[in-house]
This record gives sequence, C-alpha cells and structure tokens, in this order.
Amino acid sequence: MKILKREQIAQLDQYTIQHEPISSIDLMERASKCFVEALHRIMDFTDQHIVVYCGPGNNGGDGLAIARMLHAAGYELTVVRCLIGQQFSADHLTNWQRLKAKRVIRLLELKQGDALDLLPPADLIIDALFGAGLNRPLRGYWEELVQYLNKQAARRIAVDIPSGLFADQPLGAHTALRADYTISFELPKLSFFAAEHAPYVGQWYVVPIGLSKVGLAAQDSANYWSRKEEIAGLLRVRSRFDHKGNFGHALLIAGSFGSIGAAILSAKAILRSGAGLVTVHLPRCGYEIMQIAFPEAMVSVDQHQHIFTTPPLLHPYRALGIGPGIGQDEATAQGLKHILEASTLPMVLDADALNILARHPD
Repeated sequence: MKILKREQIAQLDQYTIQHEPISSIDLMERASKCFVEALHRIMDFTDQHIVVYCGPGNNGGDGLAIARMLHAAGYELTVVRCLIGQQFSADHLTNWQRLKAKRVIRLLELKQGDALDLLPPADLIIDALFGAGLNRPLRGYWEELVQYLNKQAARRIAVDIPSGLFADQPLGAHTALRADYTISFELPKLSFFAAEHAPYVGQWYVVPIGLSKVGLAAQDSANYWSRKEEIAGLLRVRSRFDHKGNFGHALLIAGSFGSIGAAILSAKAILRSGAGLVTVHLPRCGYEIMQIAFPEAMVSVDQHQHIFTTPPLLHPYRALGIGPGIGQDEATAQGLKHILEASTLPMVLDADALNILARHPD
C-alpha cells in the first residue's frame, strides 16, 4: 500500500471528486460513515458521553458529520465547534447547518480566550480539530486546548490524524493530541511509522473510503506499507516434491564477540520466513556457538576472531542480510562498505549496519 505525502493526499481526494464523480460533501459523508462503522468495531462506548471537537476545515467537517451520525444512532454527545481563524470550509459549513437542524444536539462554540476548565466533561473525546493538511506547529490558545485535552481522563480518538501531528514530517518538540486510537482514511500517514509518534497516534486503523484506485496508481511514492495479505502472496507454495534447494540460499552477516545471540536469532528468522538454506558469516569466536545453538545453519567464518571484517564470496547466494550484532568497529565499517560497493544481491540492512551508515553517510 502506498504512503503519500500531504499534497498527494489532497490531489487524490480531488481526483476522486472529479473522476468518480462525486461531490466533496458526499465524499465527506462517505468517509464519516466509514469512521463511525470502524469506531463501533474498535470499542464499546455504550452509555458514555462523547464530546466532538471540530476545527474550521474539512477535518472539522468530518467531525460534524460523525457527530450527526452518532446522534442518529442514539448516543449522547456534545459538539464543540472551535472558532479558529476567520474562515470555514464550504463542506464544514454545510455539515454545521445539517447538525443545527437536529436542534436536540448540544452545540457549543469555543473562541480564543474562553476558559478551558468550563468545557464539558467527556468519557470519549473525538478529535477533528486539525487534519492532514496541517503545515505548521500549533501555537497559542489552540495549542493550550490540545494540551488540556491530553490531560483529561477520557479516551481520545483522532479523525484521520491526531491534531498537531504532521502527515509526513517529524513533530519534534511541538504539541499534538495524544490519541488512544486513530482512524485514518484510505491510507496511513507516513508519520504513523515513526517510533517517536507512537504516543500520539496510539493504536491506528485504516478504513477505505472509496478513493480512486486509478488516481492512487498515478501517484509516485517511495514509501509503502506492506500488509500481511500482500506479503503472503509473495511466499511460494511448497509442493509435495520440493526440497530446500528450491527456496533460495540466504547469506546472513551477523554477530560479534558478546553478540552472537543476535546472529542465532536472525538465522532462525530467515529459515522461518521461507528461505531454503541459510549461511551465517560471523567472527571465529561464534563458530562453535552457532553450530551448537542452530545446527540447521551453515557457517562461514571471518578472518577476525571477534568482529566481521571481510565478506565471503557472494555468488552462491540469492539474498543477503547484514547488521544484527556486528558492532561498529572501523574494520567492520570497511567490510560493509565493500559489500555495498560490490554486491548486486537483494539486501536487507539492519541494526548496526544502519548505525554504521548513520555515522558514515558518505
């Protein structure tokens, strides 16, 4: 599954609107319905009071539509419409009028300077303040609002992306909503995959909303999310007369003195994932350990007693993995450099191989 940049997400929305065709308000309605259906699958919030915080843009418009649908399903809720800036999107205004027509839903408007401690209590907070189009950090009163919401005991669920988080840039030291759950439309955001963003995204889910497959195919991306069903399709079915020679020979370069366990665990994972044969190249100190702990693996021994320095001949292998437990000695870095320059094999770099690259970006 492709992961798109902020601008590409907006382009895909517009492509869908123009070529399905569908009006933007109807696309928002469809997305909001998908959100509500996913929310019911994720959690039970029966007899809980819901407060929906809505910003002025289309993310806020989603929140207004979601509130209307939850009310129609019988839930008790309050909508807090945040008067951020001077303009509201057209679809936001349409959904605001639809919500006001219900008359029985409690609607509040929050403007800059209002006392935050007077906001209604909630068991569940739905965050629809700022969407994937956000391009600058939160500041001032609205940053204080998000900080206030983060301190509440209620569960928090974000519509498409937590407010304050950027779709494809690091958050750094800035403020964002700390969601317990995030329901993202059609595609995950690149920022969801950063470890430092995990406290903000929480448990995240992707729900299809019917965006154009043709429009998505036309978007270039260097980032992909590989899902279980996609990976399963790459695994060869093992027939009755197959043997280990039919499933490729992998080379693993791993381990150093004190870290041979990393080589053992990684070698086991390679066979588990489907390789027919695995050879582990490791320093001399790891030879007996590997042969005893994992006799299924073949062993190639480095010329150095304690670290990896020199790769073996690569022509017998179909794929190469390097990094787990190899350390960051300068001789090891030179060995990695040699492999990167000489090898044309499919290659996975992990652990210390990545650390070495970070130290030697040239």
